[in-house]
Amino acid sequence: MGERHVRASEVSRLKAVTRRALEHAGTAVEFQHLTRVNNASLSRYANPDQSEMIPIDIVLDLEREIGHPWITESLAQLQGFELVASNARRILPDDQASLIELMPKLAKEQSELMNRVVVALGDNHVSENECRAIEQELDDVADILRHCRARLAFWREKNAAQGGAL
Repeated sequence: MGERHVRASEVSRLKAVTRRALEHAGTAVEFQHLTRVNNASLSRYANPDQSEMIPIDIVLDLEREIGHPWITESLAQLQGFELVASNARRILPDDQASLIELMPKLAKEQSELMNRVVVALGDNHVSENECRAIEQELDDVADILRHCRARLAFWREKNAAQGGAL
């Protein structure tokens, strides 16, 4: 049998995003009725002290329930890819205001991230709860940056179709 290529930090990240997704679905007790496994199994999938990972069909159930592919997105990022909604470019309005409107949101999320980091480092110890809170803020910043990239991609496609430059 070959050597495993998944690092402990990657498992930790996947466990954290699984926990976050389950929290957004309500509770494991509630979500168990929408999938094929019970509450105990769902809890193990999110527990960093357990080796069992969430099965792919449960990921699909969970992400459909919460309306966002957080686990799939993390898997893509761990492999160097960026997940973009298939309709992301089509739903953006064709104006510059859409990017400008994202800037204050980005500044707010970056400020919240910085505050979480400063508070976490204040006692020279970063707890697991603080790590989770920082990851949440990082995810929020990343979401806005993805919208910014989608806006730029839309403009590039539009300019290319018109034979013009940016």
